[in-house]
Amino acid sequence: MSQLIWTTVIQQKINGHWTQFSEQCIKTGEDGMSDREYLAACQELEPSAELRIRPTPQADAQQLTVGSHKLIPGERTTFVVSFSGPGADDVQRVEPFFLMNTPVRQDQPGFLTQFGGAPATASSPRHFEPSVMVPAHAATGDYRLQITAVLKVGSVMYTSGAEFTLLLKVDNPEHVPVPTIEVTVKLGAPVKP
Repeated sequence: MSQLIWTTVIQQKINGHWTQFSEQCIKTGEDGMSDREYLAACQELEPSAELRIRPTPQADAQQLTVGSHKLIPGERTTFVVSFSGPGADDVQRVEPFFLMNTPVRQDQPGFLTQFGGAPATASSPRHFEPSVMVPAHAATGDYRLQITAVLKVGSVMYTSGAEFTLLLKVDNPEHVPVPTIEVTVKLGAPVKP
């Protein structure tokens, strides 16, 4: 069974505007607080603050699920992204971007932990099919998808775990041997000014 990752964002109202206060990322199967429990815990930290759970934006990205499918470098994946509600007809293009959600393996130092795909225009009204090619040196691990919807005016960013569900696992067999290092002071060497 694949694990799903979700994010709860708590916002605080300051001078009439909502700003991010705190964030938690939880994997299914792990012990963690529900959205409401997390909000209550944040409220205990700042009893005088006006806090809320970030609401879902008006134009919702369609729920996407990849499951436990592991991608390898050089493999291309295409997603179907649909929008509905107010503003859905204003989406001009979407831009996919992946951010690693797990620590980098010790034998993959310097490997890529984020990568994106080319912008995609509508394949049919309110529907887009962006694709992403996994780069040759993408680190092994779980990735969270971000979809930026470019509107006629402005843009909206949707993140898996907040506005939709998606888990992408990259499995890269490449690794590099990491040598150990030792540094000592050479005693008796003259110090030149």
